[in-house]
Amino acid sequence: VQKWLTCIADYDNEFEPWCRRVENILRRYRDDGRKDANNPSAKFNILWSNTETLAPAVYNSLPKPDVRRRFKDDDPIGKAVSQVMSRSLEFGLDTTEFNHSIESCVLDMLLPGRAVARVRYVPSLTQVGMTEETHVEGQETHEAGGEALEGYEEVEWEQAPIEHVQWDDFRHGQGKCWSEVTWVGFRHRLTRKELEEKFGEIGSIIKLDSTDDEEIESERDDKVASAFRTCEVWEIWDKEAEEVIFATLGG
Repeated sequence: VQKWLTCIADYDNEFEPWCRRVENILRRYRDDGRKDANNPSAKFNILWSNTETLAPAVYNSLPKPDVRRRFKDDDPIGKAVSQVMSRSLEFGLDTTEFNHSIESCVLDMLLPGRAVARVRYVPSLTQVGMTEETHVEGQETHEAGGEALEGYEEVEWEQAPIEHVQWDDFRHGQGKCWSEVTWVGFRHRLTRKELEEKFGEIGSIIKLDSTDDEEIESERDDKVASAFRTCEVWEIWDKEAEEVIFATLGG
């Protein structure tokens, strides 16, 4: 855990000047410094205007899936599979937040200068062969041996939604090009309920460190502040070890 927290700290030190510049850019884009918006002599926010002009030029509508066979052989099965994949992609675009995620990425590309999105595989599992209530094996049998099936889980539904990653919630290792980067990290702020759902018993003892909100942190009533506290958890994808690690300072 300490190794990865050190890697994240090294990244923060290296990219601190860039992060400060991005925060200034976002303040200018939001026009946080304007005192009187109704004043005729107030400055015009040209950054906001230019960004809103460029954004639809970069991305303005959902893409159209186009799945086709590489070779134009007489292959009815291959054609049918291509149609299935094309319709599955179209269904995924219509039923997930793809459009919102890409629009957020475009804004990150135009302002901070770095856009990150990732696709996650999310299966929905169901218990088969053994009921959860009685733990009694069902009447299903193997075709070959005829013995009763033991309880196991099978995929009931699956999807692969795309998720926008905010520019300051992403970390990565060093490298001259992307192929040399050995790890990437994603920051999550999880509530107690989310910690318990994801990590089980361990999630119930992890310390909630902050609310990531200055106004709530300054609240004198500790009970009020504690209701909004979360835990900063880092999801590390280690390329060399081929594993995913979750690390946090909360003890």
